[in-house]
Amino acid sequence: MRPRSERGATAIITAFMVVVLFGIAALSVDLGNAFARRTDNQTQADYGALAAARKQTTTAKSSMTITTDMVNAVVTAMNNNQPQDDTSTCWTTKTCITATMLTDGQLANGEIRYCGTGGPSCGTNYASTVKGVQVFAPRNKIDYGFANLLGVSSGHVQADALVNVFTAGKRVMPMYAVQGCDYGLQTLADPANNVSTPVVPTLAYNADTNNTNLAAASGVIKDASGTVSANVPLNSTNYTFTFTAGKFAKTRYIGFFRGDDSDPLKVQKTKVFWLDGDATKTPLNPVPPDTGYDPGNQNQTVTVTIPAAVAQTPAIWWIRVFDDPDATGKWSKASEALPIRVGDTVLECASGPSAGNFGTLKFPRTDVTSSEEIPANIANGLQPPMTAEVHQWAVQNSTSTGLCTDGLDGAVVSTTTLRAGTNCVDTDTGLSAQFATKGLVQGGGAAYAGVLTTQNTRTGCSPNGSNSNRNINLNSVGYSINDDVLSCYFTDTSTSIYDIAKASYTAGVKLDPAILRSPRFFYVPVLKIQPGSGGSQTYSIIDFRAAFLTDETATTSATKGSHTGTNNNGVVIQGQDIKQLKVVFFNDDALPVDGDIPLIDYLGSGNRVIRLID
Repeated sequence: MRPRSERGATAIITAFMVVVLFGIAALSVDLGNAFARRTDNQTQADYGALAAARKQTTTAKSSMTITTDMVNAVVTAMNNNQPQDDTSTCWTTKTCITATMLTDGQLANGEIRYCGTGGPSCGTNYASTVKGVQVFAPRNKIDYGFANLLGVSSGHVQADALVNVFTAGKRVMPMYAVQGCDYGLQTLADPANNVSTPVVPTLAYNADTNNTNLAAASGVIKDASGTVSANVPLNSTNYTFTFTAGKFAKTRYIGFFRGDDSDPLKVQKTKVFWLDGDATKTPLNPVPPDTGYDPGNQNQTVTVTIPAAVAQTPAIWWIRVFDDPDATGKWSKASEALPIRVGDTVLECASGPSAGNFGTLKFPRTDVTSSEEIPANIANGLQPPMTAEVHQWAVQNSTSTGLCTDGLDGAVVSTTTLRAGTNCVDTDTGLSAQFATKGLVQGGGAAYAGVLTTQNTRTGCSPNGSNSNRNINLNSVGYSINDDVLSCYFTDTSTSIYDIAKASYTAGVKLDPAILRSPRFFYVPVLKIQPGSGGSQTYSIIDFRAAFLTDETATTSATKGSHTGTNNNGVVIQGQDIKQLKVVFFNDDALPVDGDIPLIDYLGSGNRVIRLID
C-alpha cells in the first residue's frame, strides 16, 4: 500500500510553533516588563518607608500615631520616585500620591500604617514576630503587548516596605541615673548604702553650721530668658540660681564654693538675692542696713544672679548661705550645699544614707517568678514585647515635676502587663545585693546566665592590658567574668573618656562596633528627680544614657591603652556579694550606628538607627 503523503505537515507544525513562540515572547517581554515595574514599585515603597522613618520619633508600636509629618514625607518621597513609564501624567507634576490616599485604609491605592504585635499582620512575606511602619506603593497596572494575542491584556503589581527605628546596643539596665549625675564616672548602684546622691566634697568652712536649712534638690538654673538649664555655660552672663530654704535666719550672703578647692579665698559671695517671681528683684537684704533676711520660720524660695567669677571658672560649685554678722556668723551645713555645674565638668554621685531603693527600676516579666525579675532584667534586658522609651511630654513641658501617672499626658506604666513604650516607671525598694550578684555573675539556672559570664574579655582589653577574664569566688563557686575596659574600644589614641563623657560632645563616632556586644555596655534610664524611699510614686523617663561598667576615670589621660581602671574594674565584691557598681556614662554620639550591629527598639532619645525589614 502506498503510504499517505505528509505534505502540509510542515505548515501545521510551523503554525503551532508560531503560537508557542508568541507565548514565549509574551512571557519574556511582558513578564520582563512586569518585573521591571515591580522593581520600580518596590523602590517607590522603600523610599517612602525610609522617609517615614526619618520622621518617626518612637519605635513602632500599636499605640503609635502616624503623624502628619510622616505622611507628608511619604507623599513627597513616593512622588519623587513615581515610575516614569506610568500611563498617568501626574508623574511629571509629582502629584500622583496624596495624603488622603495613604490614610484611607485602602491598601490598593497606597497606605502608611503600623503592623505587627497588637495591630494588623504585616503579611505572609514577613516573620510573624516583626513589627514596624509599613508603606504600600499604589498598585500599578501593566498593559501587556504580546500577551494580548493570548487573550491577556493587562496585569497588576504592588509592593510594600517595612521599616523601623532602633537604638544600637543589646539591653536596657533596670537601674536609673538622675539628671545632673548622668555623665562621667558614677556609682550606679551600692546595695550596702542605698540611694545615689551627689557627693559633697570638703568645702571651705566645712565645719560651719547655722539655722538655715537648704532644701535638697531644690536648685534650678535659668538663663537670662528664664529658660531652665542643666548647667551654666562657661563665660555666660545673667544666669540665675533659684533654691528653697527653711528658716532663713538673718541671712546676709549667698556663697558659691569651689568643689575642687577648699581655699576660703576662692569663695564667691553676694548680698543681692530676691524672692523667686519678684519681677522687680527687690533685695531681701538691702544694704544698708545689711541686717540680713529673716522671714521667720517660713520656707522661702529665692533667686540669685550667678557671679561672673563663678561663670568664668569650670568646676562644680556648691551653694551655701551665711547668717549673722561677719565676726560671729556661720555658713549653712556643707552637707546641705546645692551643686551647680559650670562648663563641662561632671558631678560624681555616690551612695547616700537614705533607706529603700538604690537606683533600681521595676520592669515586670512573665518568664520568671517575681523575685527573679530584677536579676533576669539585668542579665537578659527587658522582656519583649515590653520596651522602654522617653516620656516625650515630660521632656517637652517645663512644668513637669518629674512624676507621672499612667494614662495621663502620654504616660505608660508596666505593672504586670508587658507594654511597649513604657515611659513612666516605679522604683524598687529593698533590693538585696544578691539580686545584682545573680544578674551579673551567678545567673538563675536555665532562665538566665550572669551577663558578665556570657562573653570573654576582648583581646588586650582587661585593666592591665591582657586578655584575661577576672576570676572570682562566690559561695565556694568559681566564676570567670568579662573584664573589658571602656578605653580599649576607642578607634584612635587621641580620644579620651573625658571627651565623650559630656553632653556637649560632637566629634562623632570614636568607638569600635564591638563595644555594642560587650556585656559591660548598656543603657540606663535618666530620671528628672531623685526618687524617694517607699516606692509609692512613678517617675518620667526623660532620657537614656549610654553606660559602660568600669571604674576608669573620666579624664583626658583615659585614652586607648592607658589602663586607668583598677582591679575591681567597676565591680566591687565584699564577702559573697557585689557591693558596688561603678559606670561611666557617656554621649551616644560616640557610638557606631552602621554595619552589622545589635539593635533594640528605639529608646526615644539619642541616635536613631533606621533599618528596612526583610
